[in-house]
Amino acid sequence: MLNDLSINIKSKIYNIRGKQVMLDSDLAVLYQCKNGTKEINQAVKNNLTKFPLRYSFVLTDIEKDDLRSKFLTTNFNYGEFAIIKSQSDLNSYKLSVKEWTLKNNAIGIISKPGRYVILEIMHQLINLFVIIYKRWFFMNIEYDIFKRSKVNFNKLTLYCFIKNNNNYILEKIFFNDKFKAIITIDNKGSISGKVIDIDINEEYTPLRTNMTGEYVSKVREAYKDILIDIKNNICDTNYFIFYQTNKVNKYIKDKYNIDPEFLWDRLPGCGVYRNKDTNKWFGIIMNVDYSKLDKNKHGEVEVLNVKLNRDEIIELLNKNGYYKAYHMSKVDWISIVLNDTLSLDEITFLIDKSYNLVK
Repeated sequence: MLNDLSINIKSKIYNIRGKQVMLDSDLAVLYQCKNGTKEINQAVKNNLTKFPLRYSFVLTDIEKDDLRSKFLTTNFNYGEFAIIKSQSDLNSYKLSVKEWTLKNNAIGIISKPGRYVILEIMHQLINLFVIIYKRWFFMNIEYDIFKRSKVNFNKLTLYCFIKNNNNYILEKIFFNDKFKAIITIDNKGSISGKVIDIDINEEYTPLRTNMTGEYVSKVREAYKDILIDIKNNICDTNYFIFYQTNKVNKYIKDKYNIDPEFLWDRLPGCGVYRNKDTNKWFGIIMNVDYSKLDKNKHGEVEVLNVKLNRDEIIELLNKNGYYKAYHMSKVDWISIVLNDTLSLDEITFLIDKSYNLVK
């Protein structure tokens, strides 16, 4: 069955800039999505941390024309085109493929080997998103290691990073001279990396799959050791992952001189804030999958639980950014998503209320 699946996928792959891409309509059929392309693209949009924007590029006019020409070949699936037209409210079947594609712009996202790019053909525009073959989320090893760290640019050259335009780059040979790690840090502190198999001078893609063989596991761990050493030498530690969360933590520290307590080894991102006078909790920050709060959303988020009066909780739950308390009493606590849905002023106002409520 896997061979049949591979053959089917091969017939659905196009090449853009030498990269392998797939139509989201094909992926919707492959994964038997009940809601078609909408389900595929919503899954991507709700997991943006799995699909970093650094893989994006805007197609040139020549690339757009070349892409459109592929739809005009005998290999184009007109049955699926009709389905997509219907889903996109393009119900005039007199509309030609060429006319239809000309109504849209095209935006692309680069795929790495082992990733594919989805082409969303919808009424508004054509989007290319990265998706993973066989439903594997492609491991973002760098994100997992550096997500609670902030690059200290003053330390980069001391660690032998070399500045190249707006980036800092480090190359390191490892694993008995069989592999080369290339670590890149951009001017915003975002960290990416690749591992090159020196013998064939190509990226070693098994590193980022869920393959668990002895050899690939050893290479992966050796690469992680390199990243951890880099983190320990060039990064300042943040308690939390996202910018707004760290701003919230700074507010609590500056106003109340209180640091988060991390009480559970298995939950390194869960920090508890206590009122110093009563020793009672007035805030808890934790990282969860968005689906824990809203079944229609996915992806890692950080939330703040605060204690409020019950009537106020009922009122706030009707507004964006507020959810029934996760892992706390839903009667006395409320969860706030720290993703800039709410302003810092709105959040700190509720923090003060919670602090005073537990005095």
